[in-house]
Amino acid sequence: MKYLYSLFIFMLPLIASAQTLVTGKVTNERNEPLQAITVTEKGTGVVRFTDEKGLFTIPLHTGSIIRLTGVGVEPVDVPYTGKNGLVIVLRQSRSQLDEVQVIAYGTNTQRFNTGSVTAK
Repeated sequence: MKYLYSLFIFMLPLIASAQTLVTGKVTNERNEPLQAITVTEKGTGVVRFTDEKGLFTIPLHTGSIIRLTGVGVEPVDVPYTGKNGLVIVLRQSRSQLDEVQVIAYGTNTQRFNTGSVTAK
């Protein structure tokens, strides 16, 4: 009985920190699924990617932080509270290349401007 009690005491931290397999969906502001978004549990090496429907599955500990990053979206940190079926909305990132410029024959953004335009 003494050995059984000792085994239970040593196994308690492993039971308390058990991982849960969490599923979720990542969308943009227009509720369109985002693919190839990196889903990471901060502080661990666990990394997953969303599929073409924006769905992901990742093993998480309760109380951990989920970091979502991707090209063209702002990175987001989401605390995991133990719920399954997460829906996370990411906003499009903006840069100076997306600012509108007025040119002699219309408007354009700096990203698509190949001519010689100076900014003030």
